[in-house]
Formats: sequence, structure tokens, C-alpha cells
Amino acid sequence: MELDLLITVVTRVTIVYAFLFLMVRLLGKRHLGLHSAFDLVIAILLANLASEAIFGTVTLLHCLLAIGMVTAWHFCGRRLSFHSPTVQHWLRSGPTVVVRDGELVPHALRAERLPEAELWELLRQQGISEITEVKLALLEPSGQLSLIRQDWAREARKSDLPTATVAMERGEV
Repeated sequence: MELDLLITVVTRVTIVYAFLFLMVRLLGKRHLGLHSAFDLVIAILLANLASEAIFGTVTLLHCLLAIGMVTAWHFCGRRLSFHSPTVQHWLRSGPTVVVRDGELVPHALRAERLPEAELWELLRQQGISEITEVKLALLEPSGQLSLIRQDWAREARKSDLPTATVAMERGEV
């Protein structure tokens, strides 16, 4: 086996990995579903490499080397993101605030390429009919919308009711 050919395979895997990762990150959170960009790139690469190995379009040794490289890059990325907040932020983006104190955050919607009509659909799915009900709405890395309602708009909880002791002290019982 020629060393030049092995170096070519390693280089090609690295280039394809980086390119796919960049493309998936550019798609934005809403297109990823429940997976992170990192997980999606790994799934795409491994599926394609397995296909190449199964159908014999590339030698088995080359596929195994490529799968090893993808796994190594994945391991390195996970390890680096664990030890570096900067790397973690880049590999696994955090939530984006899209509504704050009852008002849309237009630059966040543009950055996430989330049309206002789609945001309204997500809000309606959470039972929101008026934007003023929302204290904070976050577009999560999974593409899901998390929200915190204004105090006056949230559902009553058992803890909101006065206890019997407090009610008796007030003379309400």
C-alpha cells in the first residue's frame, strides 16, 4: 500500500468532514431536528462510508481508514468542546432568544433564518395567542422552541394558592 494514497484518503476525509460540518451549520437549527450539526455530519459521513465499503466502490482498507478518521475527528471535537467553552460554543451552539418581554427579536430571527410566520406557528403550538404573553422564547439547538410566560399569563399552580395556615392568619377561613 502506498503511503501517498493513504495520505490522500486522510486528507479527503478531513476536507469532506469540514465541508459537511460547515454546510450543516449554515442550514441553521430549525433544519436539524433533534440532532446537533456535529451528530448529523457524523451520521452522513458514516452512512456514506459504509455504503462505499458495502458496494465496493472504494477498497475496504480505505473505508476503514476513513471511518477511523471520522471517528477520531468526532472524538477530538467532543473532547475539545468538553474542555473549551469557545469550541463548545462553535460545535454546539446554544439557544437563541427570539422573543424577549413580549417583543420579537428581529436580528435573532434573521440570524436563525426563522420567518416570523414559522415562529408564530411554534408559539401557537405552545398555546400562545398573544406575543405579550411571552417573557422569553428561545430557539433551542434542537430546533424546538422553549418559552417562559409572563407571570400574569402562566397557568395557576397549586403553590400560587394561599396555604390554610396563611389564610387562617389573614382571617380568610
